[in-house]
Amino acid sequence: MLDKYKKAQKEFVRQQVEKLNNIGVALSSEHNLEKLLGQVVSQALGLAHCDAGSIYIKEEDKLAFMVAQNNTLKKRYGKGYEDKYFKKFQFPISKDRISGYVASTGETLNIGDVYQIHPDKEYRFTDDFDRRNNYVTKSMIAMPLKDPDHNVLGVLQLINCLNEEGKIIPFDKDIENLIQSVSSQAAVAIRNAQLIRKVKEAHLDTILRLSVAAEFRDDDTSEHLRRMTTYSVIVARNLGMSEYEIDLLKYAAPMHDIGKIGIPDSILFKPGNLTKSEWEEMKKHTIYGAQILEGSDSEILKASSIVAMNHHERWDGSGYPRGLRKNEIPIFGQIVSIADVFDALASKRCYKEAYDLSNSIEEIKASRSVSFSKHIVDAFVQGLEEIVEVFQNSQKSVFEQAPIIEVNKVEVQFH
Repeated sequence: MLDKYKKAQKEFVRQQVEKLNNIGVALSSEHNLEKLLGQVVSQALGLAHCDAGSIYIKEEDKLAFMVAQNNTLKKRYGKGYEDKYFKKFQFPISKDRISGYVASTGETLNIGDVYQIHPDKEYRFTDDFDRRNNYVTKSMIAMPLKDPDHNVLGVLQLINCLNEEGKIIPFDKDIENLIQSVSSQAAVAIRNAQLIRKVKEAHLDTILRLSVAAEFRDDDTSEHLRRMTTYSVIVARNLGMSEYEIDLLKYAAPMHDIGKIGIPDSILFKPGNLTKSEWEEMKKHTIYGAQILEGSDSEILKASSIVAMNHHERWDGSGYPRGLRKNEIPIFGQIVSIADVFDALASKRCYKEAYDLSNSIEEIKASRSVSFSKHIVDAFVQGLEEIVEVFQNSQKSVFEQAPIIEVNKVEVQFH
């Protein structure tokens, strides 16, 4: 009987070690921070056999609620419930909240019933989520995510441990130890993902600065490039592009007008309309940009060359430099085109006031199947809430050379 028990115990330990190893491999191979955080919560829920979990990431003196999973709400509301019921937000780190206490002290809290916390404790459970969603939180474990230098990166919070009958029970010490192992692996993976993100952000910032130097050499152009790059990413995501493709586009979009380095200043900075010969010269910036960027083994520069050459092509064939039509236009060129045109419409120029934002949006909608494909416009419209927020939060352009706009076709010709 004793041997049978020892064998069962040994098998249980083996299974847990195998699970932890598998979790470690999975986490170390994921470098996208958002996906990584989702994996951490998912793996922790399975290992702890609990109903819900979330992660908060420390951002200076605040905690940012990043990701959550809740099996009860998933069963109740179905796929996609996270987007509806879990919105990202920040709050100051304070010991009066459970997550804030853990982030401040670096201590793990294992609470049997969050509604029965002793009055002497500094922290309290906030029941806002429970009341809003008709949910009952009972047992909870909140654990700091510490890097190898013992810096707290965030907090992993698990809710409602379940027994074999599905009843809520406290998290026992064995489960706490297992989750401690997961949190240690997760913290290393999160730190690596954050470092990779910082390198990418620095790379993108360098591209933006070089693009500004090549184009108009002022901060307002930088704001335009940041906005239209963000719009491009939103449209690409709504089109269902892969994260790899979206990353390529993110780096390629700011270089769409880099060919303007080859255009004389007398044309580039001319405040009024260009003559026919000047306009023909201006249009060559697409070709110059493609030539500057082509011939590299870098996937980013290959994508950038495509964007530079094609961002002024139009769905109906009225664009330049080659007059491509419909799907002859590479998808990256189509996406950057609509992002660039919208920002040109909505932004103030040196000789005109900005279009009203609603009018700019209507112009884009009216260009469906004319300047842009139906699918591109639909993806743009789907992301309007985000796009408008980006525009409104950004410093408005005050010195970008202006487009000539043919209202019915949204034909924008940049100087």
